[in-house]
Amino acid sequence: MNNISKTITTLIHYNVIIRDVLQFTFRRDSYDVEAFKNEKRGVIIEVDENTHLKNILKQAGENGEKLEKQIRDFYENVFGEKSTILKLADDGVRVDHNQHAEIYKGVLPIHESINGIILSGIQEGKKNEAAAQTDAEKAQHNVDEVEKVWLAEDRFFRGVAFAALVNDLIRFFEDYQVARREEAQNGGTAAASTFIGQDIEEMIRQIGFVRQTAHEIDPIYKNMEDKINSLVEMMIGRRQVPAGKRIPDVYREVQETVNLYIRDQEAAFRACYPQLINEFLEAIKQDNVKIAGQEA
Repeated sequence: MNNISKTITTLIHYNVIIRDVLQFTFRRDSYDVEAFKNEKRGVIIEVDENTHLKNILKQAGENGEKLEKQIRDFYENVFGEKSTILKLADDGVRVDHNQHAEIYKGVLPIHESINGIILSGIQEGKKNEAAAQTDAEKAQHNVDEVEKVWLAEDRFFRGVAFAALVNDLIRFFEDYQVARREEAQNGGTAAASTFIGQDIEEMIRQIGFVRQTAHEIDPIYKNMEDKINSLVEMMIGRRQVPAGKRIPDVYREVQETVNLYIRDQEAAFRACYPQLINEFLEAIKQDNVKIAGQEA
């Protein structure tokens, strides 16, 4: 494994850690304590220790400082001692499901920023490979394998992000409908529905961010995007619910589409990611052997 591929592999691995924080936005009876501990450690260790990401951020000047601050702020907000979002208690991991937006506000832009670094590395590798004169030189810059895994991770990430956001969007929309009915019946103020409406707007903004930052043009992915967009437009009154259907029918259709996409993309990701990590670990082992031999 060449050096650029090693660097990109560590960045893909970090994006996997960031992506997996989204698991806590899915409502479950309990959460894996070890998964929580691994996420808590993994989010911060890459900027605390001498890692590829830490070195990249140092070299990136002000932009690097901003991203590091964003990561540290996210860590403190979600995993810190004073956090009320995720908390390890005697009875397991406690999740405040009313604060999912805080998780999205961290996970989505951080994942995208790391994506930007990865893409720059891939483009640089391809440029240098094209300029290389010999096969040996070309091999030192080839990034085909890491690009394949990066694309697989990004597809999987967008499926998981859409699933989480759509679940919350539907929940808020249903709460909004209940609040509006109660306000109409009781002649009360629109405070509750206004507040829930703001949550709906936030979910729509986050869905828009995932869509706008996607590189994917595959028709299966675009079909999922289109269905989500249609649902959003139905909710805000810009599109009619199809004849013969009710809005819950549309919910189920969209959720089924997203879940099927996740199923396929998770399988594709898991078919290539472990192999890349194993190759990376073997390359690091060989590097350490060489260093030890030089020092002897």
